[in-house]
Parts: sequence; structure tokens; C-alpha cells
Amino acid sequence: MIPMTIQQVAEVTGGVICEGYLEQPITFTEVATDTRKSMKNSLFIALKGDNFNGNQFVDTAQSQGAVACLLDEDVQSTLPIIKVDNTVKAMGQIASWVRKQLPLPTIGITGSSGKTTVKEMLASILECKGQVLATAGNFNNSIGVPLTLFRLTAEDQYAVVEMGASKVADIDEIAQLVEPNIAVITNISVAHLQGLGTIEGIAKVKGELLDHLQENG
Repeated sequence: MIPMTIQQVAEVTGGVICEGYLEQPITFTEVATDTRKSMKNSLFIALKGDNFNGNQFVDTAQSQGAVACLLDEDVQSTLPIIKVDNTVKAMGQIASWVRKQLPLPTIGITGSSGKTTVKEMLASILECKGQVLATAGNFNNSIGVPLTLFRLTAEDQYAVVEMGASKVADIDEIAQLVEPNIAVITNISVAHLQGLGTIEGIAKVKGELLDHLQENG
């Protein structure tokens, strides 16, 4: 990841930096969400799920090496805290900022099936020409895509980003972070009908990728 300051995070997300750190240019070079792993020089983003609340793990993040936290609840800590309304939304905003700093050729991939295979094939081909950032595994949702973009560096020459959808507007939300130069839709078939309704609904959601192609893409 390219270095970023907590002041830049606050500007990008509309967040508020806790008192005492407003003017301190604290810089991080990684973004992390899992306190079970090393967080050296990282911004810890507190996410929530059905059975966990990342806001409760600020002390653990600090012990793992985090240098700042992005939270959506009031927490007492000696770490610099940026408070936002929604950490998932803010995570996407930071990822979008990172992408804009590194305008390398980027391929966005979606479809009902075959996404990961096509992603691996394209990344393998592009590696013959230069360094490639590709989605790890199937990290293709509103959490996984930002985590992928955070891994971008100035040395990367190409990016291949996989995008998945299980409900309406999923692709729209994550494709606007990626802003691909090239869009690949592998196929449209009966999958995720519960969230997307019909085959036409699936086609519409997958087609949202095209709405966020860069000019001349």
C-alpha cells in the first residue's frame, strides 16, 4: 500500500480525528481488519458481523502493532482514532482514494461463475509483461475488494480485480471503487436468485460493472 496519513483518512471519509492527534502526521502503510494477525504500521478498521464487533478489539489491535484505528463507536484508547458513521463505507472510500493515486491498467471481472478462474488466467498472462496485483482467492465483496485495492503499490503495472454479487447494487458499489479500464463478464446464469430475483435481475446487476468503466474503457 502507498503511505497514507490519518489526516488524509479524515478528509477522504469525512471522519473526525480524536483530540490530541489533529495535527500529528501519523502515517500507516497497511490496512488491517483481523486482530489475530500482525498489524505492524497498520490502520485498524473495526468491522462488525453477526457475532463480533471490531470496536471491542482496539487494545488487541494496538498490541499487534496498529498505529491508528478507524471506528464507528466511541472507544477510549491511547491510539489515534478516526471516528466515522460507517466503517464499511469508509473502508471503500479509502480504497477508492488509493486506486486514484495509482492509475494503472485495471481489469474488473464479474459473472455468475468462472470469475476466479478467469482472474487467475489473466493475471498469469499479464505477469509476462510486468508486476500484477490480483484478487487473493475470492475476496470479491464489499470487504474483499477494498482489501485488494489496499495492496496496490507503485511497482504494480496491472491489476485484476474480481467482483461478486449476492444482492442488488453489490457490483455498483464495488465497481465504483475499482473504476476498471477493461470489464469482463464471464457469463450470466441462475445463481443467487434469492438475492437478485430473476435471470434478468442477475444480468442487470452484473452489467453494473459497465457503468463504472473509465472513459475509453
